[in-house]
Amino acid sequence: MRLKLMILFLFAVLFASAENQDPTQSVCVGNIKNYHVDATVGSTYNWTVTPSVIGVSVTGTGNSAQVTWGTAGVYTLKVVETNQAGCVGAEKQVVVTVNAVPSATITGVQSLCEDGTEMYSASNLTGATYVWTVPAGATLNSGSGTNQISVTWGTPGSISLGLTVTKSGCSASSSLAVTVWEKPTPVVSGLNGLCLNAAEIYSTTSVSGNTYSWTLPGNAMLVSGQNTASITVTWSGIGTGVISVLESNSHCSNTASLSVTVAGPPTTTPIWHD
Repeated sequence: MRLKLMILFLFAVLFASAENQDPTQSVCVGNIKNYHVDATVGSTYNWTVTPSVIGVSVTGTGNSAQVTWGTAGVYTLKVVETNQAGCVGAEKQVVVTVNAVPSATITGVQSLCEDGTEMYSASNLTGATYVWTVPAGATLNSGSGTNQISVTWGTPGSISLGLTVTKSGCSASSSLAVTVWEKPTPVVSGLNGLCLNAAEIYSTTSVSGNTYSWTLPGNAMLVSGQNTASITVTWSGIGTGVISVLESNSHCSNTASLSVTVAGPPTTTPIWHD
């Protein structure tokens, strides 16, 4: 059992060593990474990064170093060991590719009415993947996995649209605040079948602060009430016509209509007698 445990330990050490001593590495802009070589008593270590650019810095403490990778590019991290006898060892190095973090900025309308459909997009980056997060009450119509989507907003409120973009192993996430405003819900009430020259009142529920605009067909005449929630109409022509109202609040509008049939008087023959 002891022998088996030692073998497993040696394999673990070997695999960990192989992984940690890869001569190449890929990181993302903004990453801070730690590096080290095995320590030797009495040795000193000189850590450097080439080329030297703004945003990339190395802090070496003995046999270990910490590097801030703040600028995209390809760099070589080097360390040279000098032992206590003053002898300089062979330079060891790791080639590090620093990949830019992709942009995840979302562009699109941030204020709209419920049931509105809008397009939202991010920068189109070759080789990037896009994961959109659409909140409850909204519907992703098209574009999943691409840089541009279509969304229908079904529930009023203040909500957020999210996006994560990944490229070359580097990811960025962002969100866009969206305000969805409630639409008015007018319903036209009144007789939908009546006689020629009849007068009738048509109305919708009055909401404080909302405005109303009525539209009448050619066979109807507005008597009173335009720009209110209730109007009086005289029907001056036979046939079917549609009466409608546009109700608006401070952000949204909605229309309701009612089809009305106007009948003419009967044509009565003269009285027959014998």
